[in-house]
Amino acid sequence: MLTNHESKHDELLLCMWGELLLRGLLLKNAWLRFGFNQTSAM
Repeated sequence: MLTNHESKHDELLLCMWGELLLRGLLLKNAWLRFGFNQTSAM
């Protein structure tokens, strides 16, 4: 039972990390796009 619980916990951690990474990439892309638009406008 313990190993099964641990595997479930690892999956949850992986999902959380994946979501964080995805969110970070989206934020980075949005920030780069925003910065590029600002510089091109100038």
